[in-house]
Order: sequence, then C-alpha cells, then structure tokens
Amino acid sequence: MGTQPDAENFPSRNRIISGLSLGTIVVEAAERSGSLITARMAMEQGREVFAVPGQVGLRSRGPHKLLREGAVLAETANDVLIEIAPSLMRKADLPVEVSNDESAVLGCLGEIGLGLDDVIERSGLGLGKVTEVLLGLELKGLARQLPGKCYALGDRALRGERARLRRESE
Repeated sequence: MGTQPDAENFPSRNRIISGLSLGTIVVEAAERSGSLITARMAMEQGREVFAVPGQVGLRSRGPHKLLREGAVLAETANDVLIEIAPSLMRKADLPVEVSNDESAVLGCLGEIGLGLDDVIERSGLGLGKVTEVLLGLELKGLARQLPGKCYALGDRALRGERARLRRESE
C-alpha cells in the first residue's frame, strides 16, 4: 500500500498478478514489451497463456511470437473458457458417493463434536472400522476431527445439508 506506480515496480506487480490468475491474455504487444514479460512469468508459474492474433504490424508482433512459442490461440471468449474450465470446476461441487458404513457414521455426526466412543456406539461399527471410515470422510471433506478425538460434519457435508434444507423450504 502506498507504493508509487514506478516502472521498476511493474515486473514484481505483474508476477503477483499472473500468479493470482488462471491465465494471461495478450491482445497487443510489441516484440519487447511488459506484456510479454508478464506472459513469460505466467508460463513459469504454470498458468495458461493466450494470445489474440492481429493484423501484421508492430503491435501484433508480441501475440504472434507467443503463438509461435505455444500460447493458446484466443479468437473468442469460448477459446479461453474451454482451456480453463477444468480449473474452474471446484471439487467441492462434485457429487460424492458414500458407502453404507460412511452413511452410518455420517448419520451420527452433526455440527457439534461427538466423541469417538459415541460414534462407535451409535453407528454399531467397531473401532477399526469407525476410524477407517472417519479418515475417508475427512479426506472427502464430509467430516472433521476436533480436539479430544471428537468428530463433526465437515464443511462439504454442511454445505450439502444447507442446500437440501433450502430446497425443501422452497
């Protein structure tokens, strides 16, 4: 904060911006420009680099050079969306399958923590099976461990439960 927009700060600022972005699109750039520096930073950071071709001239040399180096051709917004769609899909939004044992354990859990012994008693499963199932549920985001070997519904399960309640109330 408070840093002046001095030319020597541009590369650092652009590295941060390219790192926060899913991709960088270069529309116009001379052969030696800050846009190409940012595009290279994005490549180094594993981000997608897109180039919009233009009429041959000084301001289109940068995008044409990027295309020759393997940038993705971006003629329309759809070209960009096709490339970044997998990154946009959130794993948390995908449906999760649960086994009968997982369902039994989830049925015992709520927003408030429940002790391991209580989970075993309520689920009717043995200690080994309950700990195995709880670990799997934690990895799926459906359960979370609290201090004192207590367990509660995880964020993913709570989001799903809230969505179900909203649908029922409509």
